[in-house]
Amino acid sequence: MTALEEFALRPWGHQRRGVVVDRTPERILEAQLNFPIPGPNHVCLVRTRAERVPELLAEARAFFAAHGLPYAWILDPGVEPPDLEDLLVAQGLRFLEELTAMVLPAEVELDAPAEGITFRDGLRDFDSFRLAAEIQAAAFGGGIPPGLEVRWAELEPGQNRHLVIACAGGAPAAAGWAWVTPQGTQLNGGASLPEFRGRGLYRATVWERRRLARAGGSPGLTVQAADSSRPILERLGFRAVGKWRLLADQN
Repeated sequence: MTALEEFALRPWGHQRRGVVVDRTPERILEAQLNFPIPGPNHVCLVRTRAERVPELLAEARAFFAAHGLPYAWILDPGVEPPDLEDLLVAQGLRFLEELTAMVLPAEVELDAPAEGITFRDGLRDFDSFRLAAEIQAAAFGGGIPPGLEVRWAELEPGQNRHLVIACAGGAPAAAGWAWVTPQGTQLNGGASLPEFRGRGLYRATVWERRRLARAGGSPGLTVQAADSSRPILERLGFRAVGKWRLLADQN
């Protein structure tokens, strides 16, 4: 397995402002304190024995309850025990979604965006930051998670995080995050407004984020794709390297 593939499958445990990481040899707990939705808040890299699962579940519930956050368990291909999903469902958890971990090496060429597509830096000011959040909320069919102002305040220079807004004829139409690291550039939050779909705006955000990855010396792009974006990414040349299964805890 290449380092890029490993990063796509297991990009966890990196400390940054606004995130609490609690790591033991059996699991990692990550709490993004001002992003109160499952996914950013999760249990991951679980490597334990079946008889230890109830204790780990109690630890996770206590940890996220103390922060007042909903959370999910992320089951990667190497999860132990192998039947962890069944054990967690028996404890009241429910299946949330399956994501496909994918990679695209930096040397792969992508077609340039269509004429009339331009880019705006979503981190240049708070209005741009909020605009990107509005695009993502409309695309995913929900509201902006509480804490937007605090998340903006937590951003700091040197994090190598980028927020791309793609515009069609000057109108903001799509947005997506990129976190550039020496291991790979993690993409997330890529979305297009419904009225702009089918016009290459999502692909344009991937192109621009690939450009940022190359500029930062990153070996390639990684993403955990839902079924809605996976076919587009496959057409761009992304290759699947494994699956994540997410389970939500109601407690």
